[in-house]
Amino acid sequence: MLLFDLFVDGHVHIYPTFDLARAITYGLQNMNRLLEARKNDLGTERIWLLTERNHCNFFRQTYDSAVQLSNKQLSIERGADGESLLVRKSGIDEPVLFILPGRQIVSSDDLEVCALVTATIIPNRAHDTAETIKRALDCGGVPALNWAPGKWFFSRGKIVRKLLEKGAGGPLLIGDTSMRPTFWPMPHLMQKAKEEGHKIIAGSDPLPFPGEEDNIGSYGFKMKGKFDPAKPAASVRALLLDANTEIELCGRRSGPFSFAKRQSKIMTEKKNRS
Repeated sequence: MLLFDLFVDGHVHIYPTFDLARAITYGLQNMNRLLEARKNDLGTERIWLLTERNHCNFFRQTYDSAVQLSNKQLSIERGADGESLLVRKSGIDEPVLFILPGRQIVSSDDLEVCALVTATIIPNRAHDTAETIKRALDCGGVPALNWAPGKWFFSRGKIVRKLLEKGAGGPLLIGDTSMRPTFWPMPHLMQKAKEEGHKIIAGSDPLPFPGEEDNIGSYGFKMKGKFDPAKPAASVRALLLDANTEIELCGRRSGPFSFAKRQSKIMTEKKNRS
């Protein structure tokens, strides 16, 4: 396998309300814009790590049946490894984007765990955070404890601290998202995790509202290592679990106005659900 630069959006949702062709088009544009600004566009593979909620199964549905995109220049096909979707662009031989499976689970103690690079469904609120992380590892996934506004304080903050101090029984990544606004510095527990050797990854974390697909690819991370385009899931899984893989966050998080607007939509959605 050759060494590749990889640009990864580590927290991607594809909701039924999204325009899929728009999501891919804007997602690639955002990633390309960031790479061009850094003057290292060439030779970089673009990757999305899905973090699907329990009621969503975009990866499996797309893998099992063909999806027609409104943008005729783009197509999605199954990866030969059985663990990936490949986005191709007319006139380009190699895939322009690899989409890998993953799940977002809410633990019984109300923390978010992402099981990356696995299609196995782990039910919400069935297990505490430590057990949810273990189950993510057992099914061949890469667990990431996801930061979210307000969720790392008080009793839940104590759970996070305990996991960092005592270990999670295996590798544990920490997920940052664009929902951490620009005025919010790196949380203390996230900094502590970084100092103790946990990898910090990042992703755009689009919300389940029309138009949010425009944000995909705007925040993520870069890493470099051995990558086999025929086995993208296995390659990315190995790099994320390798203690020697260096991670560099890149892109933009929500500004004050964008954060307030997005957070207001979340609170309205929660109120309507209840």
